[in-house]
Amino acid sequence: MPIALFLAVILCFGRLHQDYEFHAFGAAGVGEVRLIRPVMILALAVAVTVWLFSNYLRPLCWNKIYLIKHAAEQGAELDRIKAGEFHSFGEQQTVFIEDASDDRSVLYGVFVHSSDHEAVQVITAPKATFEPYVDPAYHRLSLEQAHVYRQASEGSRMSGQFGNLRILLNANSGELPAIKKKGLGNEALEADESTIAAAELQWRRLTAISAILLALAAVPLARSSPRQSRYIRLIFALMVYAVYYNTFGLARNAVEQGDAASMLWAPLLMAIAVGILFGFPMYSRRRKHRPAV
Repeated sequence: MPIALFLAVILCFGRLHQDYEFHAFGAAGVGEVRLIRPVMILALAVAVTVWLFSNYLRPLCWNKIYLIKHAAEQGAELDRIKAGEFHSFGEQQTVFIEDASDDRSVLYGVFVHSSDHEAVQVITAPKATFEPYVDPAYHRLSLEQAHVYRQASEGSRMSGQFGNLRILLNANSGELPAIKKKGLGNEALEADESTIAAAELQWRRLTAISAILLALAAVPLARSSPRQSRYIRLIFALMVYAVYYNTFGLARNAVEQGDAASMLWAPLLMAIAVGILFGFPMYSRRRKHRPAV
């Protein structure tokens, strides 16, 4: 939305300059400052909308995206269970099944091999029930008429038979990545002491200011002579936006990496640049019309 408003103001005011409308406004006593008022009203409305989107709607959307991705990963975890193949669950567990139901909730001819630094264990069962993600980090396998063989690292052996045996299988990770802060609300970000959370929170609060600054910058950037091509003005405006966008990105990266405590310096530089764009033509006109001594 800020870039759309930025380009809209440039195109609108640029057309007014090309059609000599600003000369007509000046002759009628309407200056550029008065024409900026509707732009500022629109910019404030856009800024409020951007602030609401950035602080409330955007986190909800990202959270929904992460949940959909999480559900897709869970589905992929189940889809990879196929009859006649070995399946690894973590680094220490391997499962082989002879057959499975269509929804993969019931498995037949189950073989489970697990090992650690203490022992090697083998479990076989004619039938088992598979329950995915009973915990964010584990699946549960309920085996019927299970035979267990276990050999410890020091050489002792143990075997047994169980009518019903439940074991946990390592899941690929059912948790959302902790580093993704875009889906968190502002309260959660404020409670988070990481630099990534600080950068995300500051970005949300400063986007509204950027919308106002870009709208103001578009007014002097739209100034042109009637014979000047509109594309030159538009290309220059896009370059200005690209510079500001990259500067804002650098400020965010600096906060994320802990090299800076605030991103506010980027909008401040933009505000200074806007002041120069407005003030320099006025200063040039006054100097030009200054009587010679």
